Amino acid sequence: MIRLYFVVIIFSLLLSSACKTDFDINADYKDITIIYCLLNQKDTVHYARINRAFLGEGNALILAQDPQNSLYPYEDIEVTMEEWLNENLQTTYTLDTVILNDKEPGVFSSPSHVLYSFTAHLNENATYKIIVRNTKLGKIIEGETKIVTDFKLEKPYMPPVPPPPQVYVHPFISFIGTSPIILEWLSAKNGKRYQVLMRYYYSVTDLLESTTDTISIDWNLGTLKSPDTGGNEIMKTEINKEGFYIMLKDNIDYNPQVKRKSLYLDFIFSVAGEEFNTYMEVNEPSSSLIQEKPLYTNISNGIGLFNSRFIKDELSAADQRPMRFQLNPQSISELINGQHTNKLGFINPDTN
Repeated sequence: MIRLYFVVIIFSLLLSSACKTDFDINADYKDITIIYCLLNQKDTVHYARINRAFLGEGNALILAQDPQNSLYPYEDIEVTMEEWLNENLQTTYTLDTVILNDKEPGVFSSPSHVLYSFTAHLNENATYKIIVRNTKLGKIIEGETKIVTDFKLEKPYMPPVPPPPQVYVHPFISFIGTSPIILEWLSAKNGKRYQVLMRYYYSVTDLLESTTDTISIDWNLGTLKSPDTGGNEIMKTEINKEGFYIMLKDNIDYNPQVKRKSLYLDFIFSVAGEEFNTYMEVNEPSSSLIQEKPLYTNISNGIGLFNSRFIKDELSAADQRPMRFQLNPQSISELINGQHTNKLGFINPDTN
């Protein structure tokens, strides 16, 4: 069940000239389980963050740095993931704890953090249920999600791989002219929110050190939302051609000691389900004078978010080529001589 509600804490203090009232701001502790998990069918190892709300005397920021305050004792909870297909239970996975060391600094302790994980190849047609059983309190907390599926890139067109002895080369793309580049695709089943990225690669040769490195720059092309989650809806966005060169100028430092060569660019889609989209919308900055945010959750008997996502960085599961293109000769010429990038040291890719 999806719930959208406000968490409001009201403190009342009655004062009079005749007496003083002492009070304790810490209410009786209530167990609240917090679950965050995004499944991705392209992954084989899947992670869930499972914590508990905590209450204690003193500075909450200091208390948050002690992981024992927000972690359940290992023996207190059992975590499973169920795979359902056509309302029939197919498989049950048992999640176990794993310690990772990649958490960025923040309110809670880092870089080590404890997650629950399981290994599986997910079925994009199945529904998955996460179940947390608190054996100490006799409480069950659960969530459910469908899987965001793969989808098809329509434009720019990628030709099939030619049969041998022909050699495949990345198709050309043009950043010349005033008409925008159209990026078009068919929406994914169970997908709602699409973040589109262009990753541009170029090589850098240090003339003094005689070393060459490959560098990439990410250009965020925006976020789009599909009208529904049924799939196969035509979606598109436009890429400003001049904006490409301006983006390079803003992200590459002038350095007369290096020479650069254009390599290729990839399109990458990050797609999330409807619940994740709602969660993001609820937490987006508000232009209203009312700044208090509702708390969104799709976790039953707890709070948090359980949903799925799909990172599309290849044409399809059958054709695992990246969605990769190279600049055409006219775009290379503009890169070398154009007003925005002529000082960045780009040279013709065929130059030794």
